[in-house]
Amino acid sequence: MTETKAQFAKRLGVNKSTVTRYDQAGRLVLAPNGKVKVEESLALIAATKGARGDVSEKHGQMHPSVAQNETDGESVAEDDMNATVGMVGVDRARYKQAALMFGNNMLKIEMGLVNGTLVNKSDVADKASKGGRSFRIGMERLIDNLAPILVNVVGRDARIEAISGAITSEFGG
Repeated sequence: MTETKAQFAKRLGVNKSTVTRYDQAGRLVLAPNGKVKVEESLALIAATKGARGDVSEKHGQMHPSVAQNETDGESVAEDDMNATVGMVGVDRARYKQAALMFGNNMLKIEMGLVNGTLVNKSDVADKASKGGRSFRIGMERLIDNLAPILVNVVGRDARIEAISGAITSEFGG
């Protein structure tokens, strides 16, 4: 699956400029038309992610977009992307984490549909319904065509041979 850089940024919950920086750093996989290959890029970003969570947390708290709230002295972020748990509260962070997890699960489902490891339930039901309908019609046609033949066939072996031939011609074999 491919997306524009803006769509990919929205999927990740980051600014488009962040995705552009990923591209400049070689952390994106692009299709020939310039769109982002979602699955490959997510894997590459995860593989090249820094391992120092303490540094990321420190920079998040020291970021210049964090301002002092003059009314109560608490730190607040000017935008959601630079907010930390301490600034926005545990509930909002938990909701944001749940939304991100939901988005990732949706991506896994989309990837499964694209690569064929998952199928839509409605597609399976539709195919099963059509297959059942085709089988029923075939059986009715078999009975209609076979009944006049069996009236004139004498002997057990001859009947079995007539039935086997009719089944093979109707359903293949």
